[in-house]
Amino acid sequence: RGRKKKRVCVFLDYDGTLSPIVNDPDKAVMSEAMRAAVSRVSACFPTSIISGRSLEKVKGFVQLDNLFYAGSHGLDIESAKPQRQAPSSEGAAVGPGEAEAEAQAEASTSGTGTGTGGVAPYQAAAEHIEVVRGVREVLIERTKGI
Repeated sequence: RGRKKKRVCVFLDYDGTLSPIVNDPDKAVMSEAMRAAVSRVSACFPTSIISGRSLEKVKGFVQLDNLFYAGSHGLDIESAKPQRQAPSSEGAAVGPGEAEAEAQAEASTSGTGTGTGGVAPYQAAAEHIEVVRGVREVLIERTKGI
């Protein structure tokens, strides 16, 4: 029920996530396979790269224009593509991949989840479990080919 108002976003760190940890920081190069995977993810969901590196440095390593970037631990933030107005009645800004993700979420079922074996005796976000299950289904479906 609340999932229609939510948007899935992907946040990735650069060093140690998209590139290996190396002794010389200038040699922490992202592989072409990883770049292609990030590109595919960003086609489905708004994707941000977050790094302690400068904005220019991390953008130079990643080399993808359709991402949001946060350099210097979030002090420098940039979106290469301008945001456009959402088609929803709320008028929220929509970035790369969001409209597609929102449409997928609206088209999916109520999100009952599979194979969970029920709700744990204590869950801090128990009131959101159906939304989380629905988002999980969307993520699994949209990322099958990655």
